[in-house]
Amino acid sequence: MDEVRAAVGADVTSRATARASSLSGDPSFAAVPARGGIDCQWSENETLTGAYVSAVVVAAASVTNVHADEVYCYGMDVVDPAQSGSCRVSATVGGYWLSAVVYTALGTTNEDTRKAVATLLGTFSGRALAAGTPDAAVTPSGAWKREDCAALSDIAHVTDAISSPGLTVLSADTSGGEAAEGRYAAISTAGVFACGWSQSPTPAGQIESFSIILLPGGSWAQEDVARKTGAEIVSIPGVELVIRIPNEGGGYTFDVFDGVNWLQLSTNTSVEADLDQLIPGIPALVNALNAA
Repeated sequence: MDEVRAAVGADVTSRATARASSLSGDPSFAAVPARGGIDCQWSENETLTGAYVSAVVVAAASVTNVHADEVYCYGMDVVDPAQSGSCRVSATVGGYWLSAVVYTALGTTNEDTRKAVATLLGTFSGRALAAGTPDAAVTPSGAWKREDCAALSDIAHVTDAISSPGLTVLSADTSGGEAAEGRYAAISTAGVFACGWSQSPTPAGQIESFSIILLPGGSWAQEDVARKTGAEIVSIPGVELVIRIPNEGGGYTFDVFDGVNWLQLSTNTSVEADLDQLIPGIPALVNALNAA
């Protein structure tokens, strides 16, 4: 952390606790460790303004779409006390790929950020060369394959399973906003995908909406998920492990682990009758994914 502070010229702190929460709570964020990489953040404050670094390091052989080496700056070229310099960086050294988003303190320019990036790249290069050639991550046998959401919904007969024929399914975004290129590459390589079902207006006795996101080969996350506040194991026939967790903003998340895989189903409803109605959709989806 001292090296990051020195590079960006600000008293940044590690957001390791927040990152750990994200990694255990969202299969898309867990894609980087699923490919054997590390996903780190440092920031000057909680609002992520001012100095901020988001960096991913992964073996280049563990992901597809490795970005070419570059430093691309898109922040301030003139001093503005309310804005800062910012750059994206990609560099591959010794088989390791570093991708990062780097912001320097408020009132800095892109030239300041380029200097910070040069310092960070020097540190990364030295450590990458000293570490030796990394091993490539291997997708475990039995990992689910990425599916088209409409096809998955039809094959699993989801709307029939939960008695909500009016639901429409769409693919959902898993990019997670601005991030280092390595996270996008890990999400794609790991086969993460998400789907959402919704309808409006909602007929009486039907489900309004719910969503899923999957990390094929993500069963290693179950211990971290089980430690989340309010987590409880629920028994659902035909599925190996289901952990139900209340969401901070209301509703529930069902983290489903089957074989080597992780499926997360989320709903805004807190009504037990609606939750019971949703439950049959879980084994229906798991069976369809296992049969693909």
